[in-house]
Amino acid sequence: MEMEFTTDAYKHTGPVCFSPDARFVAVAVDYRLVVRDVASLKVVQLFSCMDKISSVEWAPDSEYILCGLYKRPMVQAWSLSQPDWTCKIDEGQAGIAYARWSPDSRHILTTSEFQLRLTVWSLVNTACVHVQWPKHASRDLAGVEWSPDDSSIVVWDSLLEYKFNQSTLTVQDVSDLLRNITNTASDLFTRWEVPFQEVDRPWQLDMSDSELYLSDGFSCNMQDNGSGMLSWSSDSHYFFTRNDNMPTALWIWDICRLELAAVLVQKDPIRAAAWDPNCPRLALCTESTHLYMWTPSRVACVNVPFPNFRIVDVKWSSDGSRLLLKDRESFCCALPLPEEEPDESDDSTEDE
Repeated sequence: MEMEFTTDAYKHTGPVCFSPDARFVAVAVDYRLVVRDVASLKVVQLFSCMDKISSVEWAPDSEYILCGLYKRPMVQAWSLSQPDWTCKIDEGQAGIAYARWSPDSRHILTTSEFQLRLTVWSLVNTACVHVQWPKHASRDLAGVEWSPDDSSIVVWDSLLEYKFNQSTLTVQDVSDLLRNITNTASDLFTRWEVPFQEVDRPWQLDMSDSELYLSDGFSCNMQDNGSGMLSWSSDSHYFFTRNDNMPTALWIWDICRLELAAVLVQKDPIRAAAWDPNCPRLALCTESTHLYMWTPSRVACVNVPFPNFRIVDVKWSSDGSRLLLKDRESFCCALPLPEEEPDESDDSTEDE
């Protein structure tokens, strides 16, 4: 698998994200928001914010960009087609913990500190609506995600507690089991087991007359359980999981055959993974100088041509034409090249 990379790596100090129409990439550099053309990475627009940028989110129509300045706390929005237009939202003492766009790209939703209220701000008539004491999700589940074809839901959790609601569900508990469950028919129950081995005969040691000492340089880290990462492929045929107690392994499950499709074992913990939005192609990184790719037919390892560029995050553009690779201080784009078709020309000669 071959890839073309940008000629240079570009600086960032915060979020970097593609626009929904895959034409631009927004980059946070301290107080500045830099918008670059996705093909050439030339600067298209440059906006100056009032504080360091904590979050960046494109409006669904790619016309507006929202910057969260949560240290102030404040939100600023910019227009790509009208550089002089700007919007500033300041919640005062209530603070802003989170901000996002509405589906129509003309309203901004902000959540105050301690989740005391939700505010809807209109960019059309500058009106705002406060929703006091919004009902927030409980912490019983770590995450929920629909499959792209809306046929299944995946639910993952680290607690030994289930809450089922409608349709087909897939959950994981501390026993490292993935379950596919329906509430309408008991025969539609699928269980995937992530193999592990327990010590069934513990070693008994009499230490009643002994003394234990803990050195100053010793630290004891408790291992997490459950799935820390999970995502569907664009065709709803596969989804991957990464167990927190096995961070170097990525499990890829075939939902159609109800079986394990592959296990990708890496040397270092897997930092991020993302599906191609057009086909079942997976890209993942381990904070190394290599990008790893998986498809149902092959796997590949691609070396990044920049020295000391260690990939900590990977994202696809919405059209699947480019990959965004992030280092801790810089980023670059990669363009997967189409694979050449095997030459099936007939070299045989006809008998005269």
